[in-house]
Amino acid sequence: MRRDPGITAHQARWAILERTVQFESDPEGFRAEWEPYEQQLSRDIARARELLSRVTYQSGDLYTIAELTTSFEVDGHRADMSF
Repeated sequence: MRRDPGITAHQARWAILERTVQFESDPEGFRAEWEPYEQQLSRDIARARELLSRVTYQSGDLYTIAELTTSFEVDGHRADMSF
């Protein structure tokens, strides 16, 4: 069984560390800074859920999904089936 390597891009890992340090030094300030982004993300997700039933796809789209998940070496099929 392959182990998930997690986030491997050093810049993304650096951003995670930066935000962790920021949160630990000032949790309230961190929340105040990021709350608007979280609220917008929640609205975007809710809107996407509303639109999901109107999304259509063709066989070629499914092939593209399979190509992408294979190229990213995704373990399992959950990512393929999340359409």
